[in-house]
Amino acid sequence: MSGTVLRSGVDLIRIKRVKDAVERRGETFIYRIFTEIEAQDCRTATGKWRWPSLAGRFAAKEAVAKALGTGLLGEAGVGLHDIEIQRLGTGQPQVILHSKAHARYVRLQGDSISISLAHEGEYAIAYCTILCHVPVADESDLCETEVSDSHCQ
Repeated sequence: MSGTVLRSGVDLIRIKRVKDAVERRGETFIYRIFTEIEAQDCRTATGKWRWPSLAGRFAAKEAVAKALGTGLLGEAGVGLHDIEIQRLGTGQPQVILHSKAHARYVRLQGDSISISLAHEGEYAIAYCTILCHVPVADESDLCETEVSDSHCQ
């Protein structure tokens, strides 16, 4: 028997924070945070940076790391390039996990991962959910996990 756990993470960032960091540290800073695909997707046709898109992608990486339960960087954390946010042809964002992030997703028995990004005014926000399957001995064990279930009293 198995139960289901919905893990989530959210992150809010001021768009100007990303712009200021790039202006202080230079364009190489972008490639320390974002993959080549992510960076190119956040440029306009004339080659200028779309700051709300970059900030949204950064917030998405943070939200995914929180949903994975690791955070970014540090001992237990995943690397910035371990989480990649791509866009489908429909414009919908898609999470691609690499290396430590992928290993953590497998350990969690992840079944699906979703990300939603938005930006308005001076802020960008991202919300991530990961659906995981958790083996349990019986239905009463579901009440001790992060699951809200009709069997729990």
